[in-house]
Amino acid sequence: ILLLNRQLGVSTMLSSEDAAYVMMLLTCLPLSLLASFAPAGPPRQWFCTLVGVGLSCVMCGREILMVLPLLLVTWLILRSVAMKHCPAVVFFVIFGSVTALRVMNVYSGVELGPFTNCLLLLSTLKLISLACDFRDAIYADRLSKQGIDEDSHRFKQFRSPDVDLASILHYNFNFIGIFTGPFYTYRTYKDFIDNRFNLTFQHKKPEILHRLKFFIVILPVFLLFKGYSADFVLTDQFMELWFPFRVLYMFPLFTVFRMRMYVGWILAEVGLILAGVGGYPTSSKPTPGNGPTVELKQVYEGDLDQEVEHVSFKTICNTNIVEVESQMSLQQGMRCWNMCVQWWLVNYIYRNCPIKQIKKPVTFFVSALWHGVRSGYFLSFLCVPIFNYSVKVLEKRVQPRLPPLAYSALAWVLTNQYWNYLNMAFYLLSGTNTIFFWARIFFLYHIIAFAIIIAELVYSKSRGGGPSKNSSHQE
Repeated sequence: ILLLNRQLGVSTMLSSEDAAYVMMLLTCLPLSLLASFAPAGPPRQWFCTLVGVGLSCVMCGREILMVLPLLLVTWLILRSVAMKHCPAVVFFVIFGSVTALRVMNVYSGVELGPFTNCLLLLSTLKLISLACDFRDAIYADRLSKQGIDEDSHRFKQFRSPDVDLASILHYNFNFIGIFTGPFYTYRTYKDFIDNRFNLTFQHKKPEILHRLKFFIVILPVFLLFKGYSADFVLTDQFMELWFPFRVLYMFPLFTVFRMRMYVGWILAEVGLILAGVGGYPTSSKPTPGNGPTVELKQVYEGDLDQEVEHVSFKTICNTNIVEVESQMSLQQGMRCWNMCVQWWLVNYIYRNCPIKQIKKPVTFFVSALWHGVRSGYFLSFLCVPIFNYSVKVLEKRVQPRLPPLAYSALAWVLTNQYWNYLNMAFYLLSGTNTIFFWARIFFLYHIIAFAIIIAELVYSKSRGGGPSKNSSHQE
């Protein structure tokens, strides 16, 4: 890497976009602390909304007007469409509108601003979750009246949003995490506004320090690799590099991508913690995006003492940095990355898909579409199953034959190289450019993945047959 740095003469200066992003996040920290001191109820709600609208106007300009019709349409659908069909109608209308907007911008040559794009991403998640939670709450309330009072049904009741336009506006424009996430449900937002628990700074301090300590590594690494440009891989000068350098070039690009996301998410989570968003009793076992999973009666019906001793902010924990950096399979890495959105995809897309056989493909497609309409996103997601399966083959065939440390090193290196390879689609955006780059390194990791899979098929056949029916079905 040092040789590559020297040869390319990379710079460690922040771009204007990165500087604006960091300044926006730093500005939100004292405002988040101020929000925690605002009186619960309407004063706190209006403070957070007005700051959010102000930030959106400053960072997005006139493009903020693209978001407002989505809020109005969602409210009209919830008011006028049969409850059974509300989530599906909201999903198709919101996703269809955002997708059409992005397509028009791509083909007009006028790109959406980065902050507008982030606002649209988070608004999409929030509005669709509102529709699903409202429907579930109505159904759970009916079951409760029939004497069916299971814990899962009670939780859905507690998620019930206030379906009026003002509440949707407040939820969508809450300034804490408005551009960065993590995603949190309306119920989590309402718990913060109502100040359900008396959270002191002593509750928050360990969680804040736990997150800030990662900056000791993140900032130097980010600055070291900041100067690498994805556009360089499409130039003639790139082909003048020695082949190992061309392969190695993906590493700093994906590293700086992760560090940039870590910086944004950590500062966003610190802001949420300072404000008190997503803080629940540890005994309620909250999970990312979801919130409490047990002791729901005590949490939401007031039986639990308001002065809680142990508080967890897992609800707004978006990534497990240690797990991501030590991953030994693509599946493991995906589960630890952007966990709140992962929960959203599972809870609102996977579980609501009516056809069992296409649940996974539909979830992957929605995930790619949520990121944007660029063909590179879809190309990257299409390749994930191939690379993931090749890692599973190694785990099955190679792991038993190698010392644990040797296999761990092999799996870690291969998995990270797979991610480097796939991430180029998120930098280059175009499927054509992505394939062009992959061709410049001779589709190296496609060849490795297919070689592993073919070797597994040959080995299985030589042993007198392939995998069992059950294992084949699972794969």
